[in-house]
Amino acid sequence: MNTLERTLLVFPPAFGLATASPFAHKAMLLLNMAGLSYEVKIGNPMRAPKGKLPVLIDHGAVVPDSGFIRLHIEQKYGFDFDRGLTAAQRGSARALGALLEDRLYWVLVYSRWFEPGNAARLRDTFFTAVPAPLRSMVFGLVRRQVRRQLRGHGMGRHSGDEIYRIGELDIAALDASLEGKPFLMGGYPTAIDATAHAFLASIDVAGLGSPLQRDVAERKSLRAYSQRCRAALEPVQPSAGTGT
Repeated sequence: MNTLERTLLVFPPAFGLATASPFAHKAMLLLNMAGLSYEVKIGNPMRAPKGKLPVLIDHGAVVPDSGFIRLHIEQKYGFDFDRGLTAAQRGSARALGALLEDRLYWVLVYSRWFEPGNAARLRDTFFTAVPAPLRSMVFGLVRRQVRRQLRGHGMGRHSGDEIYRIGELDIAALDASLEGKPFLMGGYPTAIDATAHAFLASIDVAGLGSPLQRDVAERKSLRAYSQRCRAALEPVQPSAGTGT
């Protein structure tokens, strides 16, 4: 264990992001909001407890999943990410979080893996450790697995146009939820802002264009919101070490 005794295992940086995963990015923001120091390391999802990242290792406690990382911080350190919110606001924040994490996420996955022009960039970013002669084959195998996951969720049963229409409506709902407020629940950031900012950042990346990205870029209020979140929530980027 490092001297901080708190390590966050994440996917590697990509496309100008601290980590390629919005869920790992969200976990980083939550730790920062709670004022907890931590070290970032590149993890291996195949060795993670649930086969996914992020995973927080906190003084020996292993906590997978960004949602359970939030609960761990609240329970262990007594930090209330939604302090000052009414029960109705907390309910609205949870519902909006589900919209982003359980539906818009799959539109994002489709835009990364199946939007024409993005596949080659994704392959050459995430699969550099694979020898060049095998890279396309391995990428194709993983891509087929992602397609099965999309279909199992239900999103992949729609056409591309229909998937992006769903994304457009979800982005519009997020924009409407601001209602002229600096942050989604009012005048200061809460947990839902960590989630929303992580997803907006994952959508708005250079080199991976899509209708979903254009939907975000065309909304001035969301662009301004992203800038406020970046200023308020982004941690000083720690160096990412090698996961074990």
